Amino acid sequence: IVSSKSVPLANKTSEELILPNKEILIDKIISDLFTDDTLLSERVSVQIINASEVPGMGKRLERVLSNMGANVVAVSTAGASERTSKIQYFGEETYTFKRIKNILHFPSSILDKQTIANIVITLGKDSINIKNF
Repeated sequence: IVSSKSVPLANKTSEELILPNKEILIDKIISDLFTDDTLLSERVSVQIINASEVPGMGKRLERVLSNMGANVVAVSTAGASERTSKIQYFGEETYTFKRIKNILHFPSSILDKQTIANIVITLGKDSINIKNF
């Protein structure tokens, strides 16, 4: 179910969508439906670090963000787990940063120096039960 808090209930509709079994086809359909053109055109680089100790968490988030149009350049596993998740950025608070922060609701901070990406998302143990991705 996809809805918006700002749309009045009387204007909301519901449609059923049956997706194929192949992930690549699902990603294509989802991408066509939910790509954020501003996010896509901004091309701000995003790195995801999985420090949750749960295999696949980083790849799950990558899939969601990529289908939205984000420029995910790296997904890796941290050498040690972290208790809390965070999102960090270098330079300006871009549209991409604000959009991802609004989705994830992770604490944020500015990076002192640029890494391989403008935005670094670290998934901690607190992200295990998140339903956003």
